[in-house]
This record gives sequence, C-alpha cells and structure tokens, in this order.
Amino acid sequence: MMLAWPGAGLFMLIASTRFGNLVHDNLYLFPEVGQGGWCKNLLWRLIGIGLLAFDTRIIIRIAQ
Repeated sequence: MMLAWPGAGLFMLIASTRFGNLVHDNLYLFPEVGQGGWCKNLLWRLIGIGLLAFDTRIIIRIAQ
C-alpha cells in the first residue's frame, strides 16, 4: 500500500491524459480526455497531488 498511493499519484501527475482515459475506458465516469482537455488534466493532477500528500501524511505518522 505504501507504494500504491504514490504510484497512482505520480501517474496522475505525469500522464494525466492517459489516466483520465483509463478511468473513462473502465468506469465511464466522464467523456474521453482529449489533448485540449486542460480542465480534466488539471483535475487529475490536483487529485494526484492530494494522493501524494495523503501518502506523505501516513508515512510521517508511521515513522513517529
């Protein structure tokens, strides 16, 4: 689990279009993310930053 959260967060930050299309292909939550879909890319990047912050918080609590 310690590697899954940051892995997903980094994937959202680095390849937000691919991640958005992956979610679209599997869950059909929203339309496909195109190259001009900057708003959806921003959304996935913000969620990725949130996941990284969440994992950092968990690691700090375990380390204490």
